[in-house]
Amino acid sequence: MGLKERFKQFLLSQADVFFCFGKSSAAYLEKLGVKSAQIVTQRAAIVDNDVILEHYHRAFDQRESRKNARNWAAYNFIFVGRLIPPKNLPLLLQAFAEVQKNAPDWGLILLGEGEQKAELQTIAATIPNVRFEAGVPWYEVAEYLALADVLVLPSESEPWGLVVNEAMICGLPVLVSEPSGCVDDLVQVGKNGWVFNPHLLPDFVNKLRLFVDNAENLTQMGEKSRQIVADFEPQKVAHEMLQGIKSLGH
Repeated sequence: MGLKERFKQFLLSQADVFFCFGKSSAAYLEKLGVKSAQIVTQRAAIVDNDVILEHYHRAFDQRESRKNARNWAAYNFIFVGRLIPPKNLPLLLQAFAEVQKNAPDWGLILLGEGEQKAELQTIAATIPNVRFEAGVPWYEVAEYLALADVLVLPSESEPWGLVVNEAMICGLPVLVSEPSGCVDDLVQVGKNGWVFNPHLLPDFVNKLRLFVDNAENLTQMGEKSRQIVADFEPQKVAHEMLQGIKSLGH
């Protein structure tokens, strides 16, 4: 074990209770010597469900008119986040371009700002139905998720990916890259979405096609997303934290 890991072990030994972002982070802490009983929750990755749903319902009630006003396609994949290299967006555009050839009623929305925006716009110029939307405050993201059909998180590296929580609260199926920290906790393969290798274009294309070819199941998959993410409601997690802390005091 290297010096860095030993220092982490020392820091962890000074704490009594741990709140983890999912199964993978809990497993990592246990590898560093933390006892499983000290980890009082693995669901500390939470967002404000009430605010998200308020904005979601406001937009969903006007879904078709808002989509038409923005000239969006009938069905849409959506990416939400910074337009920067680690997000792997050139590959997303390349994969979508391949899928869109045989799916003209599908579009791709990129919501956000970042250093790659001009480059991405150049790549997208020849791909039908790609739309760029300016970045918005976090609480307004749900207004765009309400108009989309599938969230895509193609990152080469992602500690968790809270936007996946947000999308699932809004009832969207999800396509998430393997290195994202949330995959073990939030993605049930074939039920509410799929996972893909962010370095393999064919895998990315095939997974996008699964949504296109099964568009009639999107609503059912989105409902499964809602069921899964319900375990991450702030009130439930807060209760779990409190009960865990109390149990350690006995």
